[in-house]
Amino acid sequence: MKMMRFSGLACLAVSLVILLMFCAACTSGSSEHASPAVNNTTAADVGIVPIPATGTGQQETFTLEEAASAIAEEEQARGNGGLSAPAFSYIRGENVNASGLAGRWVFGTSNGNGTVMLVYDKNGIERISFDTNVVSGPAIDLTGVLSPAEAIKIADPAARNTTGSFDIEIMNGEYMVTGPVGSQSREYIVNATTGVLSAS
Repeated sequence: MKMMRFSGLACLAVSLVILLMFCAACTSGSSEHASPAVNNTTAADVGIVPIPATGTGQQETFTLEEAASAIAEEEQARGNGGLSAPAFSYIRGENVNASGLAGRWVFGTSNGNGTVMLVYDKNGIERISFDTNVVSGPAIDLTGVLSPAEAIKIADPAARNTTGSFDIEIMNGEYMVTGPVGSQSREYIVNATTGVLSAS
C-alpha cells in the first residue's frame, strides 16, 4: 500500500484556503438580518428600541434625565401598567464623567412578579426581567436627589480620579460613587438628598 504525502507548501496552501473559507463564513451575514430603518416609529415589543445616533464617532453619553425620560416614554407606549421613572428603586450609571453624562444607565424596579431592569445606552432600551426581586427600597424621586455631577463633585472634590470616569449607583437614598484613584478603586457614599459624604 502506497501512502501519499503532501509537501509542506501544499499543506500550507490547503490550510490557508480552509482558514479563508472560515473567515469568509464568519464575516458574511444572512440577508434576513438586515438593519432596521433608523426612523422606524412602529412600537414593537422586541426588547431593544433603537436610538438614532447623534455622536461624531466619540463615545455617546447621556444625562440621567435623558435616560429616565426615554424609559418613561417607552413604558407609557407599552401601556398596561407601564413603569414611570419615579417608580425605580435602583439606578446605575456606567462610565459617568464629571459632568454626569454616562455611557449606560440601568433602572431597576421590583413588582409583584419580580424585578425589571431597563438598560439605556447608545443601542437603545433593553428590558431584562427576573423572576425574583433583586432590587428593593423606596422609589427614587429624581426631582429630589442631587444630580450625578453634584454627587461626583462631593465624592471627588480634588479630581483625583485618574480616568475621569466613575460608576454610580443610587439606592436607598444614597449615591455610591466608585472610581479609580491612582491604581486603587475607591468607593464614596453620598446622601442623595443632603449631599453629606458619609463614607469614603
